[in-house]
Amino acid sequence: MRLFIRKMEIENWKGIKQEAFDFDGNETWVEGANGTGKTSMFDAVLWTLFGIDHLDRSDYQIRPTVNG
Repeated sequence: MRLFIRKMEIENWKGIKQEAFDFDGNETWVEGANGTGKTSMFDAVLWTLFGIDHLDRSDYQIRPTVNG
């Protein structure tokens, strides 16, 4: 089985207010400094596919960040 993500739109998820990502079909690397949203992006994919975050939480104790 192969999974291809062509586009991802995130709105009000953890620290991400609104963002859209387009992928070109090739291998994609997500890099950045601490606190830039890499794990939030990963958690959005996990939540969509499996209903859990990277810490295996599924009870939605995840809350959006307000004012930092």
